[in-house]
Amino acid sequence: MSETVAKLAALHQAARAMNSILEPDKLLDRILSLVEEVFALDNCAVLLFDPVEEAMVIRAERGYRPEVVESFRGGEGRGVTGHVFSTGQALIVNDVKGWNGYVEGVAGAHSEMAAPLRIENNVIGVLDAESKRTDAFEEGDLDLFRIFANQAATAINNASLMSRLTDYSRRIERANADLERRVKELTAVQEASRAIASSLDLHDTLKAIVTTTRDIVRSSSCTIRLLDNEQEEMRELDTAVGVSEKVDEQQRPDVLRSFLGLPLRIGSRVMGYFELGSVEANAFCENDRRILEVLASQAAIAIENARLFEKTQETYYETIRSLAQALEARDAYTRGHSERVTRYSIAVAEKMSMTADCVKVIRYAGLLHDIGKIGISDSILHKRLALSEEEWGVIRSHPLFGDLILQPLKFLEEAQRIVLRHHERWDGSGYPGNMKGEEIPIEARIIAIADAYDAMTSNRPYRQALPHAEALGEIDKAAGRQFDPQVVEAFLSVIDDVRREPLN
Repeated sequence: MSETVAKLAALHQAARAMNSILEPDKLLDRILSLVEEVFALDNCAVLLFDPVEEAMVIRAERGYRPEVVESFRGGEGRGVTGHVFSTGQALIVNDVKGWNGYVEGVAGAHSEMAAPLRIENNVIGVLDAESKRTDAFEEGDLDLFRIFANQAATAINNASLMSRLTDYSRRIERANADLERRVKELTAVQEASRAIASSLDLHDTLKAIVTTTRDIVRSSSCTIRLLDNEQEEMRELDTAVGVSEKVDEQQRPDVLRSFLGLPLRIGSRVMGYFELGSVEANAFCENDRRILEVLASQAAIAIENARLFEKTQETYYETIRSLAQALEARDAYTRGHSERVTRYSIAVAEKMSMTADCVKVIRYAGLLHDIGKIGISDSILHKRLALSEEEWGVIRSHPLFGDLILQPLKFLEEAQRIVLRHHERWDGSGYPGNMKGEEIPIEARIIAIADAYDAMTSNRPYRQALPHAEALGEIDKAAGRQFDPQVVEAFLSVIDDVRREPLN
């Protein structure tokens, strides 16, 4: 039993060590080093499925024969590892000579133990170990080996994601002038976003950790304090607190008589502190400390993933915004259109005393409202002659394209809704949903007017810009038909002042 506990503790340390490495090759080497340390196994290997080769490939090994590396390219079903990959079930074979199709990874091996590397329901590879002893492995070894393989799979997935994101960022920096390539990269961003879409945002993650911890370790309060490690002085960046009914309404710190705390670490970096408090004296024991240590390790990984997700989402937003700007930059007639629409819309929203959250949604939606035009060819967008009915149909599809582009970005969910609806009309004759009146989101009603005004006062391939006063007259005439009359009133009251403001 003590040996099992020691190995569990070693697995805990191993998980922390693996999650501190985000370079794929270094991580695979570290995984094998940890197998040697934790399980005292000299002969081990990591096999990952290669979609190009359509087979498992040994990516890192200790003690395996050089020629066996190529033999695994013959198909995913070969040997013990092929069986584990195909079935997704961990396996011990203590007499490999009797295993049909056995591939001799280690010269003179008699026993083999293998566990799947699993991400949710997908098996991405196999962690394998061989021994020259007969009956070298027991079921208890397999349970611990399976736990280690799950931890290793998570670390491999994180490292792979970070590698893809880093590579993508570098490509974005080199690709500003190449719109076609950037659109393809946007597709890659969407795929990456779908892969991590199940992650909780930071606020929900903190709340879930606090709630779960207080359910497991009996306490009056549970606090997570996150620190900003990028500053020279560590400062409190975010806090989540859960307090039980035992603490009085004032929730005074002096009510708590017992404390238990641990740092939240990713590798050697302290990212915050995990603290429990109780109104009872001597409330926590050594077992509580061990439980909190495990929870702290899990919490640190979850929080780091949530932070990475937030940063990634912001990067995606900037990428999409730059794509929208690149789209406008192709055409002198539309350059700066989205920025102007955003300025006008924000001024109207503030005039109408809308909340800060609504203004934020308008800022995002205004900048991105025409992002769907990426999916429309230049021959239609820049056509100088009248468009055919079929071409108008393509133009009217751009809100739907925009909706699809923004769909993976959860923090833009509200803005996505406005992008989809910014061509609906007050009388119900708009598109794509023929919504009418107050069915249309107020933010979309605001952007619709700003968009129409800027279009009228800008030169186009097929006409010259209208004078400011004439454009305002057209807006006023469309009140009650195309536009919300109250929004028209607010727009007309602010537009002169906004036009006089200097651009930032």
